[in-house]
Amino acid sequence: MAKLPSLVALRAFEAVARRKSIRRAAEELAVDHTVVSRHLRALQTFLSVQLVNATKRGVQLTPIGEQYAARLAIAFADIASATAQLEVERRAKSFRIWVSPAFAMYRLVPRLPEVHSLFPQLDVELRSTVDIPNFSRMEADTAIIYGTTDEGGVETVPLSHPRVFPVARPSWIAKRKIERPQQLLEQTLIHAESSSQWEDWFQQCGVQFTPPLPGPRLWNMYLATEAAKLGQGIAMANETVVKQEIKSGNLVEVCRSNIRFQQYVLVAAQNRWNDADVKSFRDWILRIKV
Repeated sequence: MAKLPSLVALRAFEAVARRKSIRRAAEELAVDHTVVSRHLRALQTFLSVQLVNATKRGVQLTPIGEQYAARLAIAFADIASATAQLEVERRAKSFRIWVSPAFAMYRLVPRLPEVHSLFPQLDVELRSTVDIPNFSRMEADTAIIYGTTDEGGVETVPLSHPRVFPVARPSWIAKRKIERPQQLLEQTLIHAESSSQWEDWFQQCGVQFTPPLPGPRLWNMYLATEAAKLGQGIAMANETVVKQEIKSGNLVEVCRSNIRFQQYVLVAAQNRWNDADVKSFRDWILRIKV
């Protein structure tokens, strides 16, 4: 096989030929325009031909550059098509679920054998994330989110609308006499990413406070509640994700309240809402009454 030019340089040239501009090609490739220029020079040196000419209006392809760019466009299209086909085949062999972290760890991971039994011929991919998948790009088959989505072309069904309340390790809270929400301001509050949930909860309880609230800030509710289980303070959690921890005695509710924020919602693309796999998972998650 003949020695091939750098693939990176070929991509740079193909982008310049298509966008008719080094600057616009650099923006598409997310690199500096000097990098694209350097790749063009290296490619022309390697091929010993002039592919582009600089003009007052930017770059102009030479006749041989036009021919080469046309062939490269076909080659890159073939690569993109082959890659897309691999992705289609991979997706056909898997069922991909995106789930908010706390829900994933407390509600789905303990039931993974049940989820796998729904799809004996497929690989179940469970992604713990606060992001919402782009269903138009088929990033996931379904998702469970805490809140709402404004993405078009999707169907949703509510799963639960849980109470939100503070939780702590039983032995930790036993050493402290806490009877009113106002007293929580004197304790170590564990925050999930930001203090917004604590602030919203205090406001609904009628507690006066001065933001920002102090205390460690962890990445998500799951980490916050795990820290509370270790006796590191009080975390804000919701009934859906911690009810088993409370039932087992690992956590206790502090200052009982009836405050609710957002719902857990199952989301999937409209055009796949009644696909057998999506419907099977939807029926199962609704049946277990999360």
